[in-house]
Amino acid sequence: MSKMQPDPGQILTSFPEVMHKILSYLNMKQLNTISRVCKFWCEEIGRLKKKRCSPLWFYVNVENARECMQYDCESDLLDSAFAKPWSEPSYGIVFCTNDLHKVGFEIGKDSPVRKAKRYKKEMLPVIPEVTKRLPHPCTVLGIVSSGVIGTDSRLVCEEMEEGSAICGWFLPSNPSLRHYHFTLSEKQCISVDEMSKAELHRLMRIPEDAGDIKLLLFFATSHDHGALDVPMSLYRQYDKRIAIAGGFVDSIEDSTLADADSEPSFLGIAFCGDNIQVVETVIGYHISTEKEARQEMEKFKSICGDCPSSARSVGFQFSCVARGSQFYAGNENVESQIFRSLFPQTPLFGFFGNGEIGHKYPPGDQSPPSKSERPSIFHGYSSVFVVMSW
Repeated sequence: MSKMQPDPGQILTSFPEVMHKILSYLNMKQLNTISRVCKFWCEEIGRLKKKRCSPLWFYVNVENARECMQYDCESDLLDSAFAKPWSEPSYGIVFCTNDLHKVGFEIGKDSPVRKAKRYKKEMLPVIPEVTKRLPHPCTVLGIVSSGVIGTDSRLVCEEMEEGSAICGWFLPSNPSLRHYHFTLSEKQCISVDEMSKAELHRLMRIPEDAGDIKLLLFFATSHDHGALDVPMSLYRQYDKRIAIAGGFVDSIEDSTLADADSEPSFLGIAFCGDNIQVVETVIGYHISTEKEARQEMEKFKSICGDCPSSARSVGFQFSCVARGSQFYAGNENVESQIFRSLFPQTPLFGFFGNGEIGHKYPPGDQSPPSKSERPSIFHGYSSVFVVMSW
């Protein structure tokens, strides 16, 4: 009578050190597949997934890819970004150019869908195509503007001032980097001038035990609404001891909204956590040469100090539409390349918009603004840079 062959799963279970070593080489999709083997594997993989807190990001210049046409559908360009994820994102911010958002992803000529007899030319919506490639439920917040600033997997930055491009930055659940978001429409009339810090937090759906906000990203599609008082009121309530950055964009999307057709007019994203460090600067309209921009960014770097790797840091750049290559005498990617030279391991994301929100942070020895004073967080012809580490 032949002996029964041992179950490979039982062998690995008997030697947890060997199993942990093997699992450490597998990406998240592979881990999710083999977690179905048995309850023990599922529990061990669950513990491993919680330890993987590195963010994911991607950048796709669809304009360049269209010249190659080596795909069945333009949305396939996203597949490589999520093909071998090392962590499992629960939250993400996507920046998309207006040109790509209006048109969508085109189905290629060799696609089986396009070859179907009843096929009618159809463009796939951009943000939903990104959401489709992420685990459920993963919150995806979309920012649409005339241009984007993105970083690819090789940490190469590009400023796409117009045309078709998309980029995104995604976070797994991380207790040391908590994030909360809220949206408002133009139909919602709010008055925040007399609100306390606690009341503002409730408006922004931030739990009482979340602690202070370290960074607020605020995006708006309207220049005239009471919601714009939210960042200004926080600025006053925190006595400037809060980093606030963002700007005015073309449209906003939120994957958590029940009505897929609804587009909020205002979006706020708050980051909280004791270990979060944020530094912010504004490259004002009076800084008009590459040399001056570098000098300003070097001051910014001296405040930041040594920045952590891409696993624990991110940069944001929010620039005016008029502050691109034409502003710098035809030279492209000027400000993002200065950032890359000073922060070689920090991915950078953002947009070219119609007005910028931000201020220098830490604020130094400036006196807190009075209620009657309009805080200087709204700018034009400027670039706002933020570096957040944790």
